[in-house]
Parts: sequence; structure tokens; C-alpha cells
Amino acid sequence: YYDPMAGKLIVWAEDRNSAIKRMKRALEEFQIEGIKTTIPFCLLVLDHPSFIDGSFTTKFVDNYWAELQSKSAIDPDIAEVIAVAVAHHRDAQKMPQNGVAHAKQLPPASTWKLQMIK
Repeated sequence: YYDPMAGKLIVWAEDRNSAIKRMKRALEEFQIEGIKTTIPFCLLVLDHPSFIDGSFTTKFVDNYWAELQSKSAIDPDIAEVIAVAVAHHRDAQKMPQNGVAHAKQLPPASTWKLQMIK
């Protein structure tokens, strides 16, 4: 089971470095039982130089995935979830700027779905 919104953690500090330290401590103390989380991955991101200096982009995972994976034994299930999230992000980037797909890009509605609408 995986729910990306099982919990949300927000920290605040006077500057970026202090906020990163506070977030790392909070994540290390954060406890969720019964499901796997992306906390180990988040801790790796917080330690990455491009995150620390603020030079990262939305392509962070694309650019550094192999490096992050080699630094830690990321749970294979979590790695799979992250890979799906990256694929979803890539697909979303292909959408038109207004976020709406053109009708010709959409698959035809199934008869079953049309019956449900009636």
C-alpha cells in the first residue's frame, strides 16, 4: 500500500540551511507504521549538493536518480513508486500549456462508460 499523502511535513527556519537541517531532523523522527514511505529518499535529496545550494530543477530525479540509488539501499517498492511518479511527471510535461488535452488526443469513450453516464 502506498499513499503519497499519508502525511505532510512542513518546516520553517530563518534560512535555507537551517530549514534543511530542521527538515532532516523531523524526517528522521517521523513515524509512520504499516506502510512504506519515501522518507529515506527525501533524506537523500536533502543531502544532495544541488538541493542544498538551491540549483536543482524539476528534472532533479531524472538527473540524479542513478546517483541517489547508488548511495543508499532504497527499498525496491519505493523505487518503483518514484519511477512511476517520474513517468507521470514526464507525461504531464507533454500536455498543452493550458493543461487540457485536445479531443483528438483522447481515447474514444467506451460504450460501457457512455451507458454509465445516461
